[in-house]
Amino acid sequence: KDKVPVLGDLPFLGRLFRSESSHTEKKNLIIFVTPRIIDPAGNPVHTMENLPYDPNSIPPQKPVAK
Repeated sequence: KDKVPVLGDLPFLGRLFRSESSHTEKKNLIIFVTPRIIDPAGNPVHTMENLPYDPNSIPPQKPVAK
């Protein structure tokens, strides 16, 4: 809500000296999670060379339609 000081507070003429507006904004948050298996000491169990699967064999996922 914006208004001209004093003039925007007048009972009837004040409408000429003030304005209201609204704004809606949509945001998307994307979180990428990469799981890693580690032993109790914190060392990785698998490296990229000895993964139990081929990372390139995973097909890309299609976006989900809303």
